Amino acid sequence: MALCARLTPTLTFVLVFSLQCHLQRQRDGFIIEGSPSAGQIDNLARTGENWSRFFPMREPIRIVFRSASIPAAYDSRKKVIGLDPNAKSDSARHELAHALLDLNRPDTPYWLHEGLAYFLESNAAACGSNASIPQWLIDRLTSGKIDLSDVDLKSWESVDLSSRERAIQVAARSSAFVLFVWQKGQLERFLKTSYQTRQLYDVPAALQWPNDWQAEFRTWLRRGEFRRALAGC
Repeated sequence: MALCARLTPTLTFVLVFSLQCHLQRQRDGFIIEGSPSAGQIDNLARTGENWSRFFPMREPIRIVFRSASIPAAYDSRKKVIGLDPNAKSDSARHELAHALLDLNRPDTPYWLHEGLAYFLESNAAACGSNASIPQWLIDRLTSGKIDLSDVDLKSWESVDLSSRERAIQVAARSSAFVLFVWQKGQLERFLKTSYQTRQLYDVPAALQWPNDWQAEFRTWLRRGEFRRALAGC
């Protein structure tokens, strides 16, 4: 410990060395601190590779493995993911989605952040594979307590984040929307176009979606298509 205390002030950035005082190493586009398991690193690396078409890796992502009461979290101010060494793989994918989206579109609104993260936490999301949304969100969407007719992307941007219940309702609809776009084969184009505009509700028009796409999405929701794993990209 004395050696760690003596070295830390002078080696403030990348310190690769066998002691545990400040272990930091770079792998597969990540700057990793702490002691993750090989499985956790493989999950993150594989996920980042599968999502590379959606999220260009503009810079390494810092991940700090530490014991905490919250197993996984992304700090957008520090641009760092915090993971408990025992965090589940879906939690790691969820926070990785937040980090990658933040790097590509820092002003992304809540609805897309959460909808996309919930969608991607359940999936490796390689093109052509089947993808789904978490079962607890499916249960919310089928509970009858969420207005499935509200598919106005503009209204989703003004969600009241002081109410957890209202925020979750938007996140549930949004995760279903991402699955809907995935099934249409438009997720890559949707995201890359969204990186270029501040108004996400203008993206469907930019992609030349038909004017009645909202009606198509409402019908898709009412039929419960979100309850299935669907192929797409």
